[in-house]
Amino acid sequence: MQLYLYEHCPFCVRVLMLINAKQLDVELKVLLNDDVDTPTSLIGQKMVPILITDAGKAMPESLDIIHYLDHLDEPLITDTSINPAIQAWLSDVASINRQLIYPRMVQHNFPEFETQAARDYFIHKKFGDHAQMQAHLDNTEALAEELQRHWPALETILSTCENNALCMTDIILFPVLRNMSLYSELNPPVAVKHYMDRLANSLSLGLYS
Repeated sequence: MQLYLYEHCPFCVRVLMLINAKQLDVELKVLLNDDVDTPTSLIGQKMVPILITDAGKAMPESLDIIHYLDHLDEPLITDTSINPAIQAWLSDVASINRQLIYPRMVQHNFPEFETQAARDYFIHKKFGDHAQMQAHLDNTEALAEELQRHWPALETILSTCENNALCMTDIILFPVLRNMSLYSELNPPVAVKHYMDRLANSLSLGLYS
């Protein structure tokens, strides 16, 4: 099996969480961010992740891929519900995350951004132009302070649903928190940092800072 992905993509990291947890034999193929032809030839549009099954079928959509892979044998994820409080928290911080973290994605040495054309494609799609991306970078202090005000809510939620078994809520939450660690001065509460470290270590998906 093969998985087409971007390393910065939280939907791709969702799938990697399961692959690493179950130690599945899946070949990872990172696409350049401006490669439109490859995903379009496989599923008719530019999106990742895409799983190529052993039967040669191209499968999009992260949660569908996770369900397929997890049910090739005894399922690992037994709790398939998603904590609505976590979903609400992610919605609340979505705009902050986009402005604070997305500019740092394209500055990181992800292989999907190894060419200038790939970086420019991402910047155009996410910000419109370099000037708007720079405006977000210049606003880092205010964005970081705003994010700081949201941490207590997440800390409270995590303290009531701590669970060492991988669950669907982890699949949804951890990739976003992992990307947040691209901001080197990220300062989450102890409970949130513990959660991030535990999953990063157990799944071999290290944090960025």
